[in-house]
Amino acid sequence: MSQKWRQRWTITSPVVPTDEEEDIELVRVTQTSMLVCLPAEILVVIAKFLSVKDLLSCSATCVRLRAVFNDDFIWRRFCKPNVIKYLNIAKQNNEVEYNISSLTHNLDPICSKRMDYIKQNQLLSNWKNGKFVEHKVYSASGLYYMCLKSGIEIIYEDMYLFLYDFYAHNIVVWNIEDTPLRYTDIRLLYHNFFYEGLHYEIVGRKLVVFEVGKLIQIYDINLPDKILPLVGLILVDHEVPLDKIPDFNSPDDMYSVCYHRVIENKIYSHKIGKPVVHVWDVETCTKIRALMAPKEGTDFEILCAANNGNDLVLCLEINDAQRQFNPLGTVYEVLSYSFSRDFFKTIWTNKEGSSVVYIPFHAVLHEDTVILFCRLNNYFIEDTSLSKTVLVLYDYKWGVIIGEKAFPELVCHRQTKVVNNQLLLATAFCLYVLDLYTQDVVYSFKFDNGKIELLNVFDGNFIVTTPKSLLCVSKTKLKEVWDVRNRRRCMYITYVFTSPHTKDSVFVNQSFTKMIVVGKGTLGVLNFW
Repeated sequence: MSQKWRQRWTITSPVVPTDEEEDIELVRVTQTSMLVCLPAEILVVIAKFLSVKDLLSCSATCVRLRAVFNDDFIWRRFCKPNVIKYLNIAKQNNEVEYNISSLTHNLDPICSKRMDYIKQNQLLSNWKNGKFVEHKVYSASGLYYMCLKSGIEIIYEDMYLFLYDFYAHNIVVWNIEDTPLRYTDIRLLYHNFFYEGLHYEIVGRKLVVFEVGKLIQIYDINLPDKILPLVGLILVDHEVPLDKIPDFNSPDDMYSVCYHRVIENKIYSHKIGKPVVHVWDVETCTKIRALMAPKEGTDFEILCAANNGNDLVLCLEINDAQRQFNPLGTVYEVLSYSFSRDFFKTIWTNKEGSSVVYIPFHAVLHEDTVILFCRLNNYFIEDTSLSKTVLVLYDYKWGVIIGEKAFPELVCHRQTKVVNNQLLLATAFCLYVLDLYTQDVVYSFKFDNGKIELLNVFDGNFIVTTPKSLLCVSKTKLKEVWDVRNRRRCMYITYVFTSPHTKDSVFVNQSFTKMIVVGKGTLGVLNFW
């Protein structure tokens, strides 16, 4: 063959793949076709195990996968019902552009649940980027003051905010849908002279008010009707007829030391020094039962409970005169109780023979793990090397202690949260993030601040910090909002209160669309939608 024809044959002849290249190409085609050719029912089951990122990646590969994964059943699990319900009816305050029609004009419309997830994700993005519309209201006459505890609900249907006016002794209902507007007032029975504030919270369609030591008032919420009638009165252990409002003869009787906890639709009340807890139904204002301590003791209180209220964790205080090492002659025992089985079980007790006494004061029940907080009773102890706080982890299912963790300073237990199997602990100047099971510190935030508050937004917690230097010397307070997950500051806001010593609180509504800052004379509402 001549050189000319040999060159022409080399150029025009097809490239013949080797056997190895042919096998690789066959595997690639086979794998792709196997996934695309699977029945839609199988692909939907596979989608249940995929993250949002994986679903979006698969949807971008071909038209069929996009059509199969464009299903409400798949995207529903990523949407939070309390958030979506509000976003679909609320007017959007922020001018946020997220037009996706230009990218999908040749494809089928996006399903409603995926569109809901896009709105929900945009709301979270507003939090992370500090995009909000702010409204402030200043009161020249009354003190709108409320020192809130973590997890307390005082907003009804994301629209009506319940605040306490100390001077008028009213609970004032504000409409915070747009600019805060004073909507109606609730006149309470007794003026709380010996307390800075009082405790109250919303339970379903009821407002439960713990006004004085042992008196519980229950009001029916008929909003938007402006009249909230009194429907129940409770004195710790017995119900009081509405036509026989009690007349306390002495301040000691009126302001007896009692503790109350609201869990789901039940009220748990007990009087200090009485080893019995009384359980009440909020809806019917009737007593369910009196829970007696399983052994003789001087006090009996609830530390925490499961969300459904069927399992309780309680602390029993016992006088033990035989323990000479204990100057106070007191030991503490933590018990679990199951309503369904009517059974007590000991979780933790003071160590036998030890002269150091730790007092259980708080607990968190997460799935099958009880996180018990114990503080050192250092009244008679001068050893500064001892840890002030000890965390005890108890496996509720197997009935064993799985670990302990000591902390040098007292933990702000009301700010404790468990997110994605991580325990968030707020102390005076630091936030620790611990692995729930190993108790190792994953990371921590340290600030030169005197106050840290946690906001649980989309399970990605935010920290609100108040600089220590401004706490007691100025009416102006600078608050900084930090994204815990991304460890960066999102925004900072400035508030002016009527007093330099004002106690203020920061909290969010159920749909995470608003952050509220309330203190003496000042009410601020930040709208993120």
